[in-house]
Amino acid sequence: MDNNNNNYYQNSDQQPQYNNQQQQQQYYNQQQQYNNQQQSYYQPQQQNYYQPNQVPLEEPVSLGDWILTLIIMAIPCVNLIMMFVWGFGSGVKTSKKNYCRAMLVFLLIAVVFYLLIIALLGSSVFGFLRAFS
Repeated sequence: MDNNNNNYYQNSDQQPQYNNQQQQQQYYNQQQQYNNQQQSYYQPQQQNYYQPNQVPLEEPVSLGDWILTLIIMAIPCVNLIMMFVWGFGSGVKTSKKNYCRAMLVFLLIAVVFYLLIIALLGSSVFGFLRAFS
């Protein structure tokens, strides 16, 4: 597509003749609008991609901090308290917070499973003892 104002006319003798400057300016504006519309059809839409460098990264939990965390998790009763403190407290790194929350969910599932097993075994033992009495 050529950029001059002769988009519709092949020869210069086919161009309209204008009586005044205002008509010529209107024709020019129409041609510019047409050119802009035609160019917008051929230009691909710009896509916004996620750029990870724009988000400030959090410093990872160090090896020593993980070792200390695992030692504290090995202490009975203290581990449960610290899981709640680290899982729902402020100022804790995201990876440690997610680890403690996952451990609390796992603990809840385990407690429900053990209660279910105890209820089933208790009812079967109670039925067994009742059969012999």
